[in-house]
Amino acid sequence: MNQYYALIGDIIESRQLANRAQQQGALSQVLDNLNDRYQTHLASRFSLTLGDEFQGLVKVGAPIFQMIDELRLALPDLNLRFGLGLGEILTSINPALSLGADGPAYWRAREAIQQVHQQHHYETVHVYLVTGQEDQDATLNHSLALSEFVRSSWIQSQMETFRTILDLGYYQSRFDQKRVASALGLSSSAFAKRMKSSGIKLYLDVKNDLNQAIENLARQAAQGGESA
Repeated sequence: MNQYYALIGDIIESRQLANRAQQQGALSQVLDNLNDRYQTHLASRFSLTLGDEFQGLVKVGAPIFQMIDELRLALPDLNLRFGLGLGEILTSINPALSLGADGPAYWRAREAIQQVHQQHHYETVHVYLVTGQEDQDATLNHSLALSEFVRSSWIQSQMETFRTILDLGYYQSRFDQKRVASALGLSSSAFAKRMKSSGIKLYLDVKNDLNQAIENLARQAAQGGESA
């Protein structure tokens, strides 16, 4: 059977937000934008489920970590966490709405987001994944945690650099550095210094390696079958 990424996300400590309704509206708009931008990669559009929680079903091969990062960058005032599950869907899939679908992909996404609650590593790790391959998951999540730790250390200027890289269409460590430096109004030497101190290239390499590793596991599961 086909494999999918199920992604569940929510707002950390949402009830403490002073402008909760406004932030929920902003989240809804960002999800709509994400749905439009990545519509060819979606099996089912991202939908709000419990007000502060959302979920979507994504086709294997999608740039899932880029999607997560774009979502986080679009909502800088919100503290979001994500559970990513890989697996089958046993029910029918409604492309327009991700509610109602069920199967190992969603079970694992739910398990993953619970792991974020328990293993947040001093509030630095907000993404966890469960693939159904326990011998692989520990290593994958260690790499994910290290990349999240790098991201958590970025100061405002480094985060703005990362945002600019993504805005210019890059999500890999090789990109036109002169173009990015120009967009930031930095000299080549100043840009190189900022990149060296941030670890952005390492972050992007790890996220892309993780994406490829999960795709490989999905192909293996699809070829060999999967037990729920």
